[in-house]
Amino acid sequence: MPTIYLSLGSNLGNRRLHIKQAKTAISHWPKSALLASSSLYETLPQGFTKQSNFFNCVVKIKTDLLPTALLLWAKMTELAIGRRPGIRWGPRKLDIDILFYGGETFKNALLAIPHPRLHQRAFVLVGLMELCPGLIHPKLKSSVRQMWQALSETRRQSVWRGTSPFRHCEPQAKQSHEENPNEIAAAPMGPRNDRKEVVG
Repeated sequence: MPTIYLSLGSNLGNRRLHIKQAKTAISHWPKSALLASSSLYETLPQGFTKQSNFFNCVVKIKTDLLPTALLLWAKMTELAIGRRPGIRWGPRKLDIDILFYGGETFKNALLAIPHPRLHQRAFVLVGLMELCPGLIHPKLKSSVRQMWQALSETRRQSVWRGTSPFRHCEPQAKQSHEENPNEIAAAPMGPRNDRKEVVG
């Protein structure tokens, strides 16, 4: 089974709950196993900025699903958790992106692997830094660590855990033991976002 990395994000309603529900759903995808999860990070929105901050994490799975089937299960999971059509990069209850599919590259009208913008996204690279800092991008030939280090200070400041922007709190690779992938491993979100979570 190839090793796959997925990005999960939510900025509507109970963001923590939606991420947790997504992990549970992924653990039940056919021919698949959920192996590990990064910590949960709060991030500034990208593209369309007039919206709430996101919670994001990266999960590691193994699967025998082909890329197009994997995309189908990701989209079905988004719908099941309440995502509805909207503007590009707009608010959403859940977003699942396929980042890496083993060391393979793939492209059709609906899907590009590796994700074409992952090297520009601090909220993706910070989770990958925990799970696979030495992983090499098959097209760019750069490691996750090198891509993280190449980010501008502004991009690094767009993601934080607790109250610390990541220029003050560099991500650390996880130890060899794996956490329970159905648990949210994160420090409490700090005062940089004073909105209360909406339960339900």
